[in-house]
Amino acid sequence: MSDKINIEGSEISIKSVNNEDYISLTDIARQRNSKNPNDVIRTWLGNRDTEDFLELWESMHNPSFKPAIFNGFKDYRHRKKANPKIQEYISETGSIGIISKAGRYGGTFAHRDIAFEFASYVSPVFKLRIITEFQRLRSEEAQRKRIEWSAGRELSRLNAPIMTDSISQVIGSTPDNIKAGHYAAEFDMINQLVFGMTAKSWRAKNPEAKGNIRDSATATENVLIANLENLNSVLIRKGASREAREQALTETLEHQLPILQKKYLKE
Repeated sequence: MSDKINIEGSEISIKSVNNEDYISLTDIARQRNSKNPNDVIRTWLGNRDTEDFLELWESMHNPSFKPAIFNGFKDYRHRKKANPKIQEYISETGSIGIISKAGRYGGTFAHRDIAFEFASYVSPVFKLRIITEFQRLRSEEAQRKRIEWSAGRELSRLNAPIMTDSISQVIGSTPDNIKAGHYAAEFDMINQLVFGMTAKSWRAKNPEAKGNIRDSATATENVLIANLENLNSVLIRKGASREAREQALTETLEHQLPILQKKYLKE
């Protein structure tokens, strides 16, 4: 995932790294030095307050962080009175809060906590504008996700009677109590494919949860449920065996899932 926020004509890139927001330090640094933004980042990295902040952040969030090497790295730089190279800092300390890639499409990004701290160094006013735009972007995204989830949930809910009707036509005058078992089995076949468990298993694992297994579905899962229910309805009407239908549904899920995951990557 990659987003951009615009601050008075300046674009600040945001990308997702392990489901966390990383903001471009390079773009922020251009507010102070448009030609050599890396010089701004290096100067900031050599600041003692920055070092204290980064050491604490990495210690809190990074189990692979190397504090002993970090301290040696600091001492060496202070003796040499030289600002650190970004790539050197990352590789030697095992940092995950800052990432950097050389080249035309590269740049230096940092976890939002660190990026906001860097923005304070560049300009407190600019930092406030970045935070405001970042929050607006995420608020709009959350609202879009709610709308997409609601639409997907409604679609899967409306599709359910179609599959139920197909089952009814096949099993005909079967007593209602037996029909109920047929319905549950068909819905649970899809639950098993999408969620990896039946409705009963989900309830056993989530005794305090409100609603049912499908109420907890993501946007991706809701779309999959709707598509699989439609396909299953058609296959039931054609007289396909349960084994054949399950195979067809599995193949459809395996085809559609990666496509939908790209669209709903941020959910």
